[in-house]
Amino acid sequence: MSEPHEKSVAFQQALLKSERLRILILVGAIGAAFVLRTIRTIILHSREDFHLWLLTFLWIALFVGYESLMLRAVNRAIQIGGDLKNATWISNIIVESCLPALGVAFLWSPSIDPAYRPLANTAVLVFFCFIILSTLHLNPMPCRVAGLVAAVSYLAAAVYLGWKPSFGGGASLLSIQKIVFGYRQKYQYD
Repeated sequence: MSEPHEKSVAFQQALLKSERLRILILVGAIGAAFVLRTIRTIILHSREDFHLWLLTFLWIALFVGYESLMLRAVNRAIQIGGDLKNATWISNIIVESCLPALGVAFLWSPSIDPAYRPLANTAVLVFFCFIILSTLHLNPMPCRVAGLVAAVSYLAAAVYLGWKPSFGGGASLLSIQKIVFGYRQKYQYD
């Protein structure tokens, strides 16, 4: 009698190789985005751009450091023919899905109106990369966990930046009247 494919050694090796590919794609995509950010900072040099570049560098260094540790664990499991613990898989999904929220919370430009900071941030695009590449886990549950953690961490970052949901009297959670009124009040001349 054959064992289920989730328990087979060949399936576990394929899953680990898929994870290694996913990590390499993520690091490559983030590295390419950082190169573009560096070129933009060099061309449009300002004090604010350099400050954001430095924060981006620190965020990417944190990300690459974490992914390097995960890649080492995956490579070691491939070499010995073993598997990673379920806790390692789940913690990896949770940490990776929270990393873009740190970018949203801390890599914003002061020139952007506070109501739009959670949206007008390139770190938002990293969420899509993590969620899409979570399909390489070859299991629907990690995809669901990645999507849920990404949504909750994004909302937490938005609240940290000052977004406050409005539950009264309108169809929208974000009160446009408050944004417009605040905008008019900010730029009203006496």
